[in-house]
Amino acid sequence: MTRRLNKKSDAQIDRELERSTLDDFDLDRADFVAGRWDLAKSYPLNIRLQNGVLAEAKAIAKEKGIPYQTLLKLYIAEGVRKDKRAFLTA
Repeated sequence: MTRRLNKKSDAQIDRELERSTLDDFDLDRADFVAGRWDLAKSYPLNIRLQNGVLAEAKAIAKEKGIPYQTLLKLYIAEGVRKDKRAFLTA
């Protein structure tokens, strides 16, 4: 049986943040991520892949230490950029 993590809902987090102030946080040790909120919205996508392709992607992702869906997103994004460059230079 798998164990489910107890995740807080967005509403619970919002309530906690409303009650807190900046004095409640140690900003000297904070890691700030530039552009984190400027990310474009993503959309769900359903795609059919052959078992062999999916198995290879999962194996490569495991080797790289990243989720296989992230790897597939990177592959798709790189293919789009590559084709866009080829189209624009033609």
